[in-house]
Amino acid sequence: MAIRLPSALRTPTSTVVAGIFLRVGAALSALLICLTNPSSAASFRVYGAPGRVPSTVLIAGEIVADDAMHFAFLLDTLRRKQQPARLVALDSPGGYVGEALTIAEIVRRGRLSTYVGRLCASSCFNVFAAGVKRTASREAMIGVHSAFSAIGPSASGTVAMATYALRCGTPRRVVSKMVGTPAPRMAWLRASDMRAMRVELTP
Repeated sequence: MAIRLPSALRTPTSTVVAGIFLRVGAALSALLICLTNPSSAASFRVYGAPGRVPSTVLIAGEIVADDAMHFAFLLDTLRRKQQPARLVALDSPGGYVGEALTIAEIVRRGRLSTYVGRLCASSCFNVFAAGVKRTASREAMIGVHSAFSAIGPSASGTVAMATYALRCGTPRRVVSKMVGTPAPRMAWLRASDMRAMRVELTP
């Protein structure tokens, strides 16, 4: 069965951020390598009907410092409200590699599904790849490239993204596109790449 965003996605019923302590591995927290120089953090929105039902979390915008902590706070709050997230929808051009990889690991460990309706590029791809089930609209633009920072290409950032993508089961043909496409160029995934990743495409 295809994963579809709930109809309530057009009207959010809650947006909650609460506090828990998040430990981030030193290797990831040190990787503050960004696609651009974002001016604002990603937004986190929660969609779902009232009551004890699973929620959908939408991550929109560029991923910047502290976004992983905010994401963890939000998921913890939803669990305590007995409205645990089951689906993470993505609409992001990417951002800080360390933050994106930490969000991806939270998604992977939580066995959350991921969905792209419009755009997911650069480090956002790692979050998408971490989903236990990956779904995208046929019009979605999902792109990969190597990492870079304010001072130029980042070999360590590229290795981190590629290694994590492989850990999530991403086919080597897709990882090769990531490693072999220097930023700011983008390698947009084709239908054949989606099939190789076992991405379910929806109308």
